[in-house]
Order: sequence, then structure tokens, then C-alpha cells
Amino acid sequence: MDLLDARNGAFLGQFALQVRLGLPHYKIKILGKYYATMKMRFSLGRQKFKIELANGGVIQIKGDWLAYDFTFKKNGVVVAVVSKKFFTLTDAYGLEVLPGEDVVLFLCAVAIIDKTLHENNN
Repeated sequence: MDLLDARNGAFLGQFALQVRLGLPHYKIKILGKYYATMKMRFSLGRQKFKIELANGGVIQIKGDWLAYDFTFKKNGVVVAVVSKKFFTLTDAYGLEVLPGEDVVLFLCAVAIIDKTLHENNN
């Protein structure tokens, strides 16, 4: 799936689904190069994901039990938060990213979370 800028149609990044051991894995490419793999982690009660960066870094993602609010942590520090606004007629997300972090990576992560957890919901 390609991620495009809604304002001008510019290509931002892409991700592709791979299923391993019954859990989804997504390969993320930014500017045509492999950037990270995002994996859903098994957990009870809370939604959890992990982003393994190509440079060896790891970002842990934890969601609330409704899967509407997520926190992204790198080395124990919150680097981004996302919240799904469920009171609107269409899906809408609010995303806050610390300066210096890769916004496109987090946009891809939000799209993956939505596809994985909310795709079949109306």
C-alpha cells in the first residue's frame, strides 16, 4: 500500500503485508529503501506492536484496550502519540511526533494500525 500526501499527491512511503506464524508483519519502505518492519505482538487486553528499524533501533507501540490511543517509545522515551477520533463520521487520527523523528514512519505505522485493527469496523 502506498502512502500519499493528500494535499499534492506526493509519494511518501509504502508498506507491504507479510504473515508469519499467523501474525502480520509489515515491511516499510521510505524513498524506495527498506526502512523498518512493523510487527503485531501478542498480548492480552492491550494492543502492542513493535517497529524494528533497519539501523537496528526498536520502537515499542502500546495501545489502550479500545485500540484508539497509542504511545510510541524509543529507548524508553515517548517519541510519538496517536489518537483515533471515533466521534467523527469518518476515521480521523491525531498524531504528535517529537521534532527530529521521522514523521513518514509514524504515518505508515498509523495506517498499519488502522488496517490491522479497524479495517473491518464501520
